[in-house]
Amino acid sequence: MLTFSTFAQTNYEGKIGKSSVEFLIEGNEAIYKYDKYDNPIHLKGQLENRSLKLYEKDEKNDTSACLIFDQFNPDNDLLIGEWRNSINNKKYKIRLSKTKNDSVYLQRVSFENFYFKVGLSKIHPGGISNILIYEKGTDQLVQNYDSQGIESCSGYYKTFDQIQGSADYNSDGFTDFSLFGFQAGWVVVRSYILYEPNKKEFIDTGIEGSDMEFDGEIFTEYSRDATSSSLTKYKVVNNQLISVSSENTELFNNEGELFWDISSEDYYYKNGTLKSRIEFIYTDEDNVIKRHYNFDENGNQIVFFSNNDTTFFDIYVPHNFEQYENAIDKYENKGQLEIFTEEYPFIQKKIHVPFTIDTLTVIQACCEAAAKAISPFENDIYVKVTYFKIKNNTAYILLDVHQNGWSGAWDFKRKIEPIIEKSIMQFQQIENVKFDYVSGDGNNEH
Repeated sequence: MLTFSTFAQTNYEGKIGKSSVEFLIEGNEAIYKYDKYDNPIHLKGQLENRSLKLYEKDEKNDTSACLIFDQFNPDNDLLIGEWRNSINNKKYKIRLSKTKNDSVYLQRVSFENFYFKVGLSKIHPGGISNILIYEKGTDQLVQNYDSQGIESCSGYYKTFDQIQGSADYNSDGFTDFSLFGFQAGWVVVRSYILYEPNKKEFIDTGIEGSDMEFDGEIFTEYSRDATSSSLTKYKVVNNQLISVSSENTELFNNEGELFWDISSEDYYYKNGTLKSRIEFIYTDEDNVIKRHYNFDENGNQIVFFSNNDTTFFDIYVPHNFEQYENAIDKYENKGQLEIFTEEYPFIQKKIHVPFTIDTLTVIQACCEAAAKAISPFENDIYVKVTYFKIKNNTAYILLDVHQNGWSGAWDFKRKIEPIIEKSIMQFQQIENVKFDYVSGDGNNEH
């Protein structure tokens, strides 16, 4: 008895009526196209009593045509059959001849202007060696895409389904496609091949992912193991796959007790550049702590925390103020005040301010909080930031005490400046601190 497991994919060419066609039959399914239109058509059916019946479906999944091959034998070089229209019962004779091409196969996926064939690797069994991209209507080969670098699991799927998805993955107005990569257990990794309009060709950008769904703009990847699950969303920016948000759920604690500990992340981009990332840490039902990671134009990072009402961060203060004053005098007498900030053992102190996620606002608040920590004055006006800029990774800072001279101002300035410098140097975009104007902005007399 002949079953579908006894024959593999086979290429044919011939005619349906007077129209030239190209056929690929694989098991109980097939793909064919009319040479005039080059739009692949999928067929599925069954083999009964040596009669192969393949059904063609329309957009509503209703049967539009049936192709019948009586006395079907995959070993024969010639196939004779009949094409029947399921609506008006029109019939056309089918005559197909087996081709000598046994390594390149038509794909079900096609674009408005292109159709595809894949070449199976003879070096790596089950792998794909190349993708042939043809222009519809002319059959002109526009690109021979080398896919040797992509590990393929073609043996797991129909030969005509190696190219799986087609969509505008990077939102540039051009259709891209995905290719089945390798498979590990139930996890299938796809490679995403993008169209580069400037080169007028498809390119491999290294984008790949396991079991991802695409909604027209965002990729969603869900994974789970015995103890945790995760849901991550991605977007293609500058032809790179970047995280937009993620949510992780721990199902069990260290004692093996079932519980839910959910953390998630949101990512924000401007003109394709990552500007901020926020981690949401759920400590209990009513308390959500947010860890903010903001980035400047150079990609430098500032980290601070907030809940729904306040923002909090660390400043560095002396452990003992009397010892701190004596240490300043000691370093100053040795002419080593510049290294005092690096060597003195400061301690961290957590500061809360009104809610904000603006990077510069947080740094200014850090300056004022650091100065206020050792200020002997009840009036905060002396520690207010009156000038602040960051240029070339240098922070230029002036407080009220720098601009309004009064008795004792010099001594107060030399005490607060190391604390301010130590506190704001924790932010990655600041490498140096100067208590002065940027050149050209002011008198530069401080």
